[in-house]
Amino acid sequence: MSGSRYTRAVERELIRVSRLVEERRNEARLKEISSSVAAWKKKNLNTHRALDDIRRVIQAVPPPWSEEADPGVPVAQGIAEGLLTRKDLSAAAWKAVEVLVAVVEV
Repeated sequence: MSGSRYTRAVERELIRVSRLVEERRNEARLKEISSSVAAWKKKNLNTHRALDDIRRVIQAVPPPWSEEADPGVPVAQGIAEGLLTRKDLSAAAWKAVEVLVAVVEV
């Protein structure tokens, strides 16, 4: 599917950027967990509430994207979630996913 939609250079960039989305999403999840643990250590959260917060973060799994999926979709999702900005993409890559971003944001 992606072979006809994107140039090879854009496709490679989108794959690289989709990995960046995953990394940023995981970092945000770890920060939330760290925040709950820190609050628990300061006795601002009881054990049950801290564990509930951690479970909520762990269970909030993003949509699974397969290797065969359109590489623009996770990039568009990352932009919609605020994990990426337009500046993270080249002009060609932005143009290639601009419509997908609009659809995801709906």
